[in-house]
Amino acid sequence: MAENCFGKYPAGLIFLALGVMLASWLLGAMLLGTIATWLAAGYVALCLLSLLAVMRWRCKYCCYYGKRCYCGLGIVAGMLFKRGNASEFRETKNLMPAAVVSFGSLLLPIIAGAYILLAAFSWDAAILLAAYVLVSCVPNLFLKKDLFCNRCRQAKLGCPAYEGMAGKRR
Repeated sequence: MAENCFGKYPAGLIFLALGVMLASWLLGAMLLGTIATWLAAGYVALCLLSLLAVMRWRCKYCCYYGKRCYCGLGIVAGMLFKRGNASEFRETKNLMPAAVVSFGSLLLPIIAGAYILLAAFSWDAAILLAAYVLVSCVPNLFLKKDLFCNRCRQAKLGCPAYEGMAGKRR
């Protein structure tokens, strides 16, 4: 079992999580920018909206509210939002809004990349799409559970995402 981070996560893990997130945003914006500059700007706005949605509907109910979680959003959520009732962390009404916006921002560059490749194949677009998938999707499959979630107190208290990754649905 991984060492827990029940008090707060080490800065190195936070920087890794934020680095992956920012690299993902950059690659997604570059990919959408091959279609139109305004799409790249809209994508970055969607990513920022996704962060706000996560803090509003997830972080404010999490045990890391106001503390250093794996990506540092617990601290930011503590500055922006009033603390929610921790017993509401698992509620669908607090999961779905953040999930919809987050998955939308994750999938948009993949859809755009597929469109670009089908409309007019280019190696630049193919490389950008492959890089985006490698940076955005692959780390979530490997890093999220093993590096972040296995060390998380909220995962032990009850987290639908962790339970799904661990194959334990309630």
